[in-house]
Amino acid sequence: MIVCSIIFIIVAIPFRYFFPVLNISQLRPSSALPPAFGMMFGFWGGALGAALGDLVSDIIIGYPLVIVIFGFIANFLFGYISYKLWYSFNIGDKLTKPRLDTLNNLLKFIIVITITSLIMTALLSFLLESVGILSFVSLQTLIFLLANFDFSMILGILIISIANIYGIKMYSPKQKKHLLILKYSIFH
Repeated sequence: MIVCSIIFIIVAIPFRYFFPVLNISQLRPSSALPPAFGMMFGFWGGALGAALGDLVSDIIIGYPLVIVIFGFIANFLFGYISYKLWYSFNIGDKLTKPRLDTLNNLLKFIIVITITSLIMTALLSFLLESVGILSFVSLQTLIFLLANFDFSMILGILIISIANIYGIKMYSPKQKKHLLILKYSIFH
């Protein structure tokens, strides 16, 4: 958890400070970390670790309290939902830790990132609209969606691939029955 938090801070601070896009948004490669860490390290290591890193980063930059709180909640959920989705359904026959070594696992990764990006953009935009910071349908909402999806997709693939190459130990829950098993394989 601490390592995930520190990595998040190291990636987030320079972009939040030097590359602001709007008053509440910025170029956010750190948005790739919650879903990747969530899938790799679960609740404590990934979801909570990335959320705490975001919390510290937002406090260091000096964001208003409402942004700090919403950012923490959003990043926690971004990691947690990714983790739950990865281990809740499977494409093909075998449920694995995050690996992008087959077309089925890559397709599953794309589905997880797409769903979580849409959910998190909608949630964060709704929360920010509820306190009068932005409109739900706005340029900021589109920027949130693109940052969440693009960085999570591109950097997430890189993070998970590097973790697999270097044998970084990943957390996986005890195997239970899958909520949803898609028996369809890309190759059939």
